[in-house]
Amino acid sequence: MIALIAFKEKIRRKVFFAVFALAALITLIFSTGAATVTINGESVTDYKILMPTMLTVMNAASCAMAVALSLNTIPKEYERHTNQLIFIRGVSQSRYRIQLAIANITASLVSHAIFFSGLAVYIITSKNPSELLWAVPSYMYSGIGIVIVSLCTTCLSIVFSEMAAGVISVVIMLIGVFYPMIELLKGIAGGLSGKIFKALLFVLPNLHGIQSAAGCLITEHTFDLHIMFVALFYVYLFALGIILFRRKED
Repeated sequence: MIALIAFKEKIRRKVFFAVFALAALITLIFSTGAATVTINGESVTDYKILMPTMLTVMNAASCAMAVALSLNTIPKEYERHTNQLIFIRGVSQSRYRIQLAIANITASLVSHAIFFSGLAVYIITSKNPSELLWAVPSYMYSGIGIVIVSLCTTCLSIVFSEMAAGVISVVIMLIGVFYPMIELLKGIAGGLSGKIFKALLFVLPNLHGIQSAAGCLITEHTFDLHIMFVALFYVYLFALGIILFRRKED
């Protein structure tokens, strides 16, 4: 019940209009051939190259939206003292936070579904309708990354102020999305910088790996179990943090 009320409140926000608009814009750019990949000075418009590129763009947009939708849920409830009314009715703090986290996850996955519907349109316009059958499991696989971002943001919003939680969440999201670039920087950097990059790569989730595995489901019909299990471990870890962490108001 708590999760449903929180979810309904979120879908009334104007942010979902922005999601629809952005998803339509990305779909239009790729479907009309306006988006190209350049290799050795020549434009490449091959579907097998552009589709993973579009998936990467939409996954990054979905992750950013998950941060925006999950950032202020718990702090807002504490500001309005809604939590006190809930606790008086015998609902535990852990259950209350998990319910709010579920609302955040649901809203983030709905946002991701909107973006993914744009990918489905692109698959159809590219005359590859048979690959639509793989779009659903690909959405579910990539959705694990969205759940990680949503839970991470929710978890951080318990511990830090809204601004600090937002900044940290965005940094974590960017490192995860651009994981291969950070790996490259780790190889180039030496000394303390190299150790910092190595530590970040070890601790933070590889969102790019999840997205790439989801793309392989569509293009190559291959399933990466290792990345999925690692991703599910991060889901468990952040969910545990939501239960264990406390605020001053508790």
